[in-house]
Amino acid sequence: MYGFIDQFYEQADAKIEQGHIWSDQPIYLPPKHGLKISRVDPQDDRSLDFEICGRTADTFRHPPIHSLGLESSEAAVVAKTKRDRPVVVLGGTSATDLKTRSSQFAGVVMVLPIYGFDQFDERDRRRASAYEFSNVFYLPEHKSPSFDEGFARLDHVQAVARDKLSRHRGLKLAADALDALLEWFVRYTTGRGPEDSLVLEYRREQLAALARES
Repeated sequence: MYGFIDQFYEQADAKIEQGHIWSDQPIYLPPKHGLKISRVDPQDDRSLDFEICGRTADTFRHPPIHSLGLESSEAAVVAKTKRDRPVVVLGGTSATDLKTRSSQFAGVVMVLPIYGFDQFDERDRRRASAYEFSNVFYLPEHKSPSFDEGFARLDHVQAVARDKLSRHRGLKLAADALDALLEWFVRYTTGRGPEDSLVLEYRREQLAALARES
């Protein structure tokens, strides 16, 4: 939508609200590795042997491990993360912890991890900015506060602990950009959305321009 939307970002104070951009440690989804536990000390189950493997059935073959809060019907997975990855807050701040009698808030927030274009060529960058990929929302650069050009991965949406959000980036999405992100997210996750959408109109124009350049 860069070009249709005059102002993509607004400077903002630190708030955990929809559209605000923070740094966090979201994981790469889905996790691809598991822990296969081969030995547990019955006297102290903090002492155990394990190996990294795939998401295999034998990761569930272990006794309950109280130090990890792991039941015998549960397995541990290993997920990769990156320090200080930018994320955009999607919502979910009102989640309730059902296990508490007082129905306390769960202390989580739903975020979309943001990735840069350093591993992609110019053609892929153009395709992403044209919204060719249904699971990608393009984000232009911003000079001050500094924010690199990138994209939000809609298929990596996840809950993170709100008190672990490490640094506010001084920016939030402007209202029109946030509306476009929410529409694109709903369209990706549900297949539903308005047919008179400005996002779809922009996508048609940009993809047609790319086709003419080929």
